[in-house]
Amino acid sequence: MGFDLAKWHPGPGSSRSGSARELVNDWFAQADVRLDGERPWDLQLHDERVPARWLAGGSMAFGESYMDGQWSAARLDQLFERLIRSRIAERTRPVSLL
Repeated sequence: MGFDLAKWHPGPGSSRSGSARELVNDWFAQADVRLDGERPWDLQLHDERVPARWLAGGSMAFGESYMDGQWSAARLDQLFERLIRSRIAERTRPVSLL
């Protein structure tokens, strides 16, 4: 499973062209979450390949990459509260990968 970028709704001034990290960063910004930010709910990336993994594998890849130690957050509860409240998952859907 992956994210359908055709249904992805970037914020003002965002561009759909760019790196996986930029796309994911814009996506998480809708939930007030930053990659490598300073707040306790921000994601700390330990592997720069992880955003591409999330785009290719969706929520399953998100969970597996956490278990693999590729990212962390000081306050997982606050991270998931923001992700759930933003309803990001409702604005994405699986895509077919060739």
